[in-house]
Amino acid sequence: VVHMDGSSVRSVLSDELAARGVLFGDLAELMVSHREVIEPHFHSAVSADADRFAAWHAAFWTGGTVLYVPRNVEIDVPLYSLIGLSQDGAAEFAHTLVILEDGAAATLLEETGCAEAETEGLHVGAVELIVGQGGRLRYVQLQNWNGKVRHFARQSGRIARDAMLQWTVGALGARVAHIHQDVHLDGRGAHAQVNGVTFATDRQLLSYYTQQSHNAADTQSDLLYKEVCRDRSRVIWRGMIRVEPEAQLTDGYQRNDALMLSP
Repeated sequence: VVHMDGSSVRSVLSDELAARGVLFGDLAELMVSHREVIEPHFHSAVSADADRFAAWHAAFWTGGTVLYVPRNVEIDVPLYSLIGLSQDGAAEFAHTLVILEDGAAATLLEETGCAEAETEGLHVGAVELIVGQGGRLRYVQLQNWNGKVRHFARQSGRIARDAMLQWTVGALGARVAHIHQDVHLDGRGAHAQVNGVTFATDRQLLSYYTQQSHNAADTQSDLLYKEVCRDRSRVIWRGMIRVEPEAQLTDGYQRNDALMLSP
């Protein structure tokens, strides 16, 4: 699935996966054609009133990527989504929604980037990852905007009983980036693994606020971020593990390693 300047320009899904009930394409289009499947999950992980950027996104979202995998369907090959900017001064409000029903499995690689190195732009996005009971989702996110784009996003995953979410982040681009990344372990035995690497150069500012919320017993979360700063760049990371009273036998871990390559 390819989006450019807020509009879907290409969407391809194999006949084999479509025959098994998989949906993969433009969110704005599938919200109309398969509304009964998509709408109950829309904004179920990212609240529209979380902050002013989330409200701005909710009011003006311009489509995005949706992946829906029915119950007990496993997709062996990775799927790919590209969100791009090509026009100078363009604003992009793409929304990514991944829904895995009980027992489903999938891998999605999503990349953000620019067609030109010098165009200025704005991205205000949201990512929602919904993993049903026993589901397994691997989501890889490569943020590679040029050095003049400003990037703001709310990103959240909800993990049901005995389900697994592996979330890998690579943050290389953007002039300014500020991301809220949350994982909610909602069912007993849920597991989340979050890995992130950032590399900031020149005068970049990359900011990540992460939270692991343990809402049920016997849940496990593991977060590791590695950050590199060069020149006059700055990287901000704020991490939190939240454990509810009913989340007994929680296993939560987080670590952040920073490497500075200049005085």
